[in-house]
Amino acid sequence: GQIAELLGPKWLGGPLRRGPLILCGDFNAPAVSKAYRRLASRFRDVQTLLRDHRPRRTWSSRCPVARIDHIFVSDDLEVAHIEVPRTELAVRASDHLPLIADLILPAVPPDEAAAPAPVSRQSVVP
Repeated sequence: GQIAELLGPKWLGGPLRRGPLILCGDFNAPAVSKAYRRLASRFRDVQTLLRDHRPRRTWSSRCPVARIDHIFVSDDLEVAHIEVPRTELAVRASDHLPLIADLILPAVPPDEAAAPAPVSRQSVVP
């Protein structure tokens, strides 16, 4: 379905995908689901990367019972901090709590920073 298409050659599995990648959102997929396992086999879930962080539930905001919102990153990104705020504003703003990750980008050598990325002329329609 959707995860297979997302990971396929027209999107994240394509030849033009390069550099750091951040994939985040409401996946409606707990860690035991097939969709989550497929994504976690290709990318890293930020909530599982910090030693002193226990993955936090994000849904529903008033009484979180499920961890269905995720931030996945490529191997070249480092996670510095993770937060799931439970302020009054966060609880009122959405039925999901925010998931915030501070990420550290890899250093880019000066010769690579100046090179333009390749442009695809292929039209992608999901």
